[in-house]
Amino acid sequence: MQRDDPDKQISIIIKRLGKSIVKSDDSGFCVARFKPNLILETTDSSDVSVKDSLEVGSCELEITIAGKKCHEDCPLLRNEQSCGYNKDIFFAKVVRGGEIRLHEEVNLRRYLDK
Repeated sequence: MQRDDPDKQISIIIKRLGKSIVKSDDSGFCVARFKPNLILETTDSSDVSVKDSLEVGSCELEITIAGKKCHEDCPLLRNEQSCGYNKDIFFAKVVRGGEIRLHEEVNLRRYLDK
């Protein structure tokens, strides 16, 4: 990921994925290298879609990317397994900057509801 990519300013995972990664012994590339900025309490990645907004603290984030491609050479992929990043990860851009505190409530605004 390029650090200057405007569509990937913030990385977000859902709690289910975060828990499985912490407990995981998997040797996938993403498990070893990826550290999210936010972890959402939802247990279903279908709750969040591209163009939805997340209001958390004084910030507003817009979901720009849902999921990510697996690395071709990932050991998990070669064994027909998945670490979950391919569907349970999101990237967002900052619409309104501000402060986010630990355990702060996240309000999801659906794109079609705006």
